[in-house]
Amino acid sequence: FGVRYVVEGSLRVVGNRARVVGQLVDAETGKHIWADRFDENLEDLFEIQDQITSAIIRAVEPEISRAERDRARRTPPNSIDAWVQFQRGLNAYFSTVEDDLLAAAELFEAVNKLDPNFAPAYAMAADTRSRLVVHYQSDNAEKLLAEAEKLAARALELEPHDAIGYWSDGRVKGMQQRFQEAIPQLEKAISLNPNHAMAYHALGYTYAHAGQAERALEMQDQAIRISPHDAFLGGFLAIKGDALMQLGRFAEVEAVARQALRTPNPRYWIYATLAISLAETGQQSEAQEAASQLFNLKPDFLEHVARLDQPGFKIYSEMFEKHGLHEAKDT
Repeated sequence: FGVRYVVEGSLRVVGNRARVVGQLVDAETGKHIWADRFDENLEDLFEIQDQITSAIIRAVEPEISRAERDRARRTPPNSIDAWVQFQRGLNAYFSTVEDDLLAAAELFEAVNKLDPNFAPAYAMAADTRSRLVVHYQSDNAEKLLAEAEKLAARALELEPHDAIGYWSDGRVKGMQQRFQEAIPQLEKAISLNPNHAMAYHALGYTYAHAGQAERALEMQDQAIRISPHDAFLGGFLAIKGDALMQLGRFAEVEAVARQALRTPNPRYWIYATLAISLAETGQQSEAQEAASQLFNLKPDFLEHVARLDQPGFKIYSEMFEKHGLHEAKDT
């Protein structure tokens, strides 16, 4: 049928128990990309069908995305089309390095030169700018977010029923502190795609900066449940740590921060979260060490936080001042 991927599986029933085995296969090579099993009670067959379908979608989507990025990297230059260019943009976007994010922005723009009607590329170009502001270019925030808003609007204009456009638009508006506009956009993204982990993550970020820590925590936990092996798991955990800090649950913050540091792409923010949690629980020397690691990765961290000027980030500067963690910059 010309498809790239096939989900296959089997069903076994014993008494009132059912076991479903699912596998994701590369149709071109026959390689198994993913496999898992699901054991359920047969109390409500239709509910079980929905649960298993949702579980398979949650598991398969990140694996297909990863396989597509690998495929794009293997594609020779003379066969680049808009889709492959888009996948290369995604591959750069998933990095935590500033140069890669800048490259991602250029690649997504190149996609839309090849195909001006490819809405996801506009949405991703928008969110790449949002990420640049959060992590690296707070001194250029106004310009980047204005560009991002226009790109997200273009994505929605082209695809008004696609979750990715609402997600990117909601994220931009949240960063602009337009919370009353951001939250409905992100909720719309989730209603269109209930398995969109990044939409839950962005909604959690927005709630955290709107001062609704309990809701932020709920959204991040949902993002983690939906995509427990997500490339952005470190980011999910970082915002969960933010929410827990706002709630004063610092022992839990430390556990979350240490978990985040074990993910493939830990953000430098995590060291700040860890330092604060350690200081608040009386582990001052360990806190200074974590702060020192932070400043090695991001020497201008405190200046960066000040430039962002968002409510959810003020706790970092306040806590660093309270515990003298800013002194680790000079050690």
